[in-house]
Amino acid sequence: MGGTAIYVAVFAESVGAVAFRPAAQAHVPAVVGTGAALSSANSWNAATDGVVRLVGPLLGGVLLAWAGFEVLVALDVLSYLVSAVAIACTRKRSRSRDARPGLRDGLKALGEFRLARVLLPLSGVFLMANASLSALLVPFGVQRLGGITQVATVLSALGVGFLGGAVLVRWLDRIELRVTLASAQLMTAAGFVVLFSAEGLGVAMAAAVVVGTFGSVTLIAPQTALQRVAPNEVLGRIAAVFLAVAALATLVGAVAGPWLAESVSLRFAAMAAATVTGLGALVGVVTVPPVMLAANAQTNRRPVMREPSEQRRQRILAVIASRGTVKVSDLASELDVSIVTIRRDVEELAKLGKLRRGHGVARSLTPVEQPSSKRETNGAVALVVPERHAYLYETMNGARQALEEAGMRVVLHIAPQVKGAEKPIVERALAEPVQGLLIAPRWRTHEEELKDDWLADTGVPTVLMERRPAGPLRAMNSVCSDHWYGMYMAVKHLTDLGHRRIVLAARDDSPTARALRKAFKEISADLDDAITVGSSPDTGLVGILRAHRATATILHGDVDALMLVQQLTDAGIRVPRRCSVVAYDDVVAALGSIPLTAIAPPKTEVGRAAAQVLLRQLQSPGRSAERVELLPELKVRSSTERLTVS
Repeated sequence: MGGTAIYVAVFAESVGAVAFRPAAQAHVPAVVGTGAALSSANSWNAATDGVVRLVGPLLGGVLLAWAGFEVLVALDVLSYLVSAVAIACTRKRSRSRDARPGLRDGLKALGEFRLARVLLPLSGVFLMANASLSALLVPFGVQRLGGITQVATVLSALGVGFLGGAVLVRWLDRIELRVTLASAQLMTAAGFVVLFSAEGLGVAMAAAVVVGTFGSVTLIAPQTALQRVAPNEVLGRIAAVFLAVAALATLVGAVAGPWLAESVSLRFAAMAAATVTGLGALVGVVTVPPVMLAANAQTNRRPVMREPSEQRRQRILAVIASRGTVKVSDLASELDVSIVTIRRDVEELAKLGKLRRGHGVARSLTPVEQPSSKRETNGAVALVVPERHAYLYETMNGARQALEEAGMRVVLHIAPQVKGAEKPIVERALAEPVQGLLIAPRWRTHEEELKDDWLADTGVPTVLMERRPAGPLRAMNSVCSDHWYGMYMAVKHLTDLGHRRIVLAARDDSPTARALRKAFKEISADLDDAITVGSSPDTGLVGILRAHRATATILHGDVDALMLVQQLTDAGIRVPRRCSVVAYDDVVAALGSIPLTAIAPPKTEVGRAAAQVLLRQLQSPGRSAERVELLPELKVRSSTERLTVS
């Protein structure tokens, strides 16, 4: 019975430890936040764990000899109770009374985060190779270093290195994760090569310190990065998946290493595992996204722009107004935010008297007529726009106002940022008895546009908003801003002020961006040094402006333009005295510390015109397709002035 009780106790303790680790990983950022304190917290946790592993066995032996087994167990139980009380007393930075997401939400979140998808296999491969090498360490120490005492000495050196790595990772915050991770894995691999090639104990101990140091960095850095990018409500479930993969990888490595040593040789097995570690580092450099460990390491990098809560709540109200009753889970999926966030929004909107809450649903305050299957026409139009696209939301509102004024009901659908997302959403929208379709496809590449030829055969009158289609879609109804003329106004405004060295910074992941690039190349052909560059966070635009002695720049996107003004100010370049800045979009350009001169496409008017084209198509079936272009407007503010220095 005594043996059975011990086995049960050990099993229960193991289950508790396994459940505690992912919960702890999720709890730490909830307590300290995701700023610089998170790195310090993880560093202290790892260092404390290393100290406990080094000192614990010795202290346990002393207590066992001095006080006996019963006292030792009592102290162990007391330490767990003290820890539980301490954790219960910690205060989270934010609390929510909403229900916690289920396991399915955690697995879905794991699939949505590219960083998690990349780190999961890389972590598994590293831990598998590390387990193989650890399993080979004892026979190597006995055969090459002289005995089990030498093995214990090398293991102690590993522990010292682990402590050093726990401190070192705190000082690597300002380096990209992929650089930190690849460097640490390469150093770990090199350390293992030296260790298993050592002839003497001194070299083996030095190599073990290197392995422990950079192996610790390899384990802690990804954990910190995941804690920063993953929503806290699903972080524990993501961590659980990582820990399950770690356990499996460790088991496979611990079996594979000795088997390979017995089949070929111990040295061959060690070098093979070290090589796998090194190859994993090279793969990580290519596949790990450019994430900074430090939350405040934002130099020359675009911050993650979260959608304002007021804008998100307006979208919620628009969806509910068009459908009447909507499930909270459907809202979370369509708006690409967590269920916890949607529930909080619905609760606030209900308090303001803008909707009614139900069990898992949100309802309109006034009855919304639902489509009847007995009627061929019900005065409904499907409206499909990309998620989190403030520019196109203004277009959407223009279309909605025009349609509602005409007595039409708008059924809004939000397309997530996933390749090919529009087609299944349109198919679902047209499964309802709607009369027409207004859509603004994302079209990140020209190839995506050509593949969307299915839009020409939806079966209902369809109008493209803020898109100028080519190829098979050229004959479709479309309403778009004249972006060539918008770029012409921007360049003319700057050249009228005396600027000849102008830089355009624009992405190439949207039809508008590609149109602006093409227009700028044509319009600026006679200028001294007009160039086009990307506007990604790692472009280094300030350095480019200096290198080309540019006196003015045009940026596609207000956020990029506002960030550039900050970077220019930090670099000692005054705006507009030394560099004039023009934004293209005019969504938030006027809100900067220096209000930005901007080209303002007629966003709302494009939506209204698209709705009017659709109404004409509904009134006269068989009517010829219309291609409408509206002219943008130049808004002159404080970020441009006449050139006074060359």
